[in-house]
Amino acid sequence: MMTTLNKGVIPVLLLTTAAALAAAPATAQDPRSTTVASAARAITTSTLVQVSPGQALAFGSVALPACAKGTSFLVTDLLASPFGGDVSSLQSWRVSVQAFQKTGNGSFSAQLTVFGKGSQHASASIPGGQPILDDDQIVLQFLGGDAEDASIFNVHVTGYCGTPFISP
Repeated sequence: MMTTLNKGVIPVLLLTTAAALAAAPATAQDPRSTTVASAARAITTSTLVQVSPGQALAFGSVALPACAKGTSFLVTDLLASPFGGDVSSLQSWRVSVQAFQKTGNGSFSAQLTVFGKGSQHASASIPGGQPILDDDQIVLQFLGGDAEDASIFNVHVTGYCGTPFISP
């Protein structure tokens, strides 16, 4: 049986523990907090890409944000999700965002690609970010043949304005 003293101690312990956890810094084992600076600079831009019946490939583009001079939009995350048409009968698919890695003597393609099957959504990330190309940045492809019905995919690209890494 709980005494009056015990009833008062339990809520105090719970409040003290909650306050200590809220004030504790995030660690590798508990990466729950996000700094305001990193949250404020993340930019997500979205588009719909539609594959027509009889086609296996479609292109789309997202509106790139205006970045300060000397910086460019660096893509860090890609999320694709089928959302229109008969999603229950979709075959395997992939969605890529056309990015590139700058080098001292040019650049090469560094596409960020997600693979999915059926109605599942898929996501991938490049932690440091890569510059995104300006035209037809999004490529949607069915991997098992042509689409039987029109299929619409919702594609989200997240990144930030920054200076791209140039590999040697």
